[in-house]
Amino acid sequence: MVLDWYHLSKKLRELMSMIAVNKLEKVQHLKFLLSHLWQGKTTVALEYLKHQVNAKNLDKWDELMGMTKF
Repeated sequence: MVLDWYHLSKKLRELMSMIAVNKLEKVQHLKFLLSHLWQGKTTVALEYLKHQVNAKNLDKWDELMGMTKF
């Protein structure tokens, strides 16, 4: 369970390292996601994950999407 911003961003960075196809994509996705999550725009971040991220590891993508149910 994610309790604070530090743990949320750490977990997101870990999972995106396994999800993104390359480092450049990871950096771009993290910039967008962290910016919107910091502002509380979770719906925008979820839609971005669903439609803009092509995951190389679908299990980790599912894990990330499953975290949103808390």
